[in-house]
Amino acid sequence: MPRVENLGKNVDRWWEEEESGSSTFDVCSVCYEELAIDPHAFDDELSPYNGDPAGDAGRSGDVEHPSYGEYDIDYDCEVCHAKLTEDDD
Repeated sequence: MPRVENLGKNVDRWWEEEESGSSTFDVCSVCYEELAIDPHAFDDELSPYNGDPAGDAGRSGDVEHPSYGEYDIDYDCEVCHAKLTEDDD
């Protein structure tokens, strides 16, 4: 956790037609908890970028990702812009 994805039946239909993956977003643990309560909490901040429609089920899940603290790559929460660390894995 916490890399979330754009989810919904409309995204599933889009995927079947396009055969392309839905948009994913890296978020901090605090924003992830907010999405667990309301998957649409950050719809404006987490806009799909891969051609997929905004998911009717919002943004959630736990998509595999590299460790946020293991590599020399800086990841920031796409909602609050906090730097992600291994604590957010």
